[in-house]
Amino acid sequence: MSPIHSMTGYGVAERRIENHVLAVAIQTLNSRNIDIKIEAPTILSNRKLGWSRLLAEHFTRGRIVLTITTVHLGSSWEPLRQEIIKNHDFIATMAQELSVNTDTLALAITMTTQHGSQPTISPDLATLDGIIEETIQKALQTRQQEGERLATQLKKYLSDFGLHLEAMKKREPFRREEHQERLEQKIKARLPQELDRTTQEAFIHMEKIDIEEELVRLEAHMDYFTKILAEGGTIGKKLLFTLQEMARETNTIGAKAQDAITQHLAVEGKNTLEQIREQLHNIL
Repeated sequence: MSPIHSMTGYGVAERRIENHVLAVAIQTLNSRNIDIKIEAPTILSNRKLGWSRLLAEHFTRGRIVLTITTVHLGSSWEPLRQEIIKNHDFIATMAQELSVNTDTLALAITMTTQHGSQPTISPDLATLDGIIEETIQKALQTRQQEGERLATQLKKYLSDFGLHLEAMKKREPFRREEHQERLEQKIKARLPQELDRTTQEAFIHMEKIDIEEELVRLEAHMDYFTKILAEGGTIGKKLLFTLQEMARETNTIGAKAQDAITQHLAVEGKNTLEQIREQLHNIL
């Protein structure tokens, strides 16, 4: 099984050079295509094209924001960093989850307002490229960790949907029997000369409300969804297409059933499918 990756990730890396910190941050968000944005001091503008190509090699989809900055540790940034750390305890927790230094994460947060300023040092380009590569790997790692979490959540939702499907399958014989009884009562209430036409109408009605084929197809789609999820890799779009088929069959079952219990189960199933859809939009 190949790992599943989320399109959401974050990476931070830094190097201390004398009394400065050279910091690089990468934030990735969900997007239908690849969308790369680089925020760096003007002096590094001629390197952006190469960095864009490097990012495109590692990230196939999503919005990718690379931010580069240098900070003098004695500048006005330092009080701002300390204030962030003092008043936001969640930064320490976030830093632990991302396996980065708390100061580094606070620096990454403040750098978003400072990326356009000229650096006070001229970083060695080889060193900078190394930091960027390190940051890319950290961002990829968090995307994989988030992908694993999403896969676990999807399996839970899929299990919940399976329970709704099994309940609809168990309900089906009783639903058909109840409809048959109601039709037989209507037939008995008709005059003898109307029986042939009434019987034909009853047959047509039973054909219209039959959901056996939909239940079979829905179960097949769910099995295929499970198979794709187990294979892993770049599966986001394939899962979305399969989910659309599952939603279509569930809608048809709810519309044809003419049975309150089955319709309620279909509604619960559609709600679970919507929860799955929300998660899939973030899977690579």
